[in-house]
Amino acid sequence: MGFKIIFKAIKGIAKNIKFSHLGTGEYLEILTDMEQGDKLEISTIEGSKYVKLNKQDIFNSINRQSTFFNISTGDNLLEYSAEEGQTNLDVILYYVPKYTNGLVINN
Repeated sequence: MGFKIIFKAIKGIAKNIKFSHLGTGEYLEILTDMEQGDKLEISTIEGSKYVKLNKQDIFNSINRQSTFFNISTGDNLLEYSAEEGQTNLDVILYYVPKYTNGLVINN
């Protein structure tokens, strides 16, 4: 299932953000510089994949080796990092299972 993740540079700059699935080795890296107050949004949801910095499309900033990976039901070991300023980031992950107790949820 796809997910949405938001990185907020609340304490200062951050450079080249990477989000990894340690179980599969897949990752998504965005080659960009973030200033304090910037917000990076990534969606891997099928039919709605995007990368935005402060609501501006920066899809072309994706590292070409990256994969728009999904997370699976059960445990997922995920990690984020940055070339610079990792501790300046707040990270929020949004994930809603498509099927829950027989109820269908549209992403």
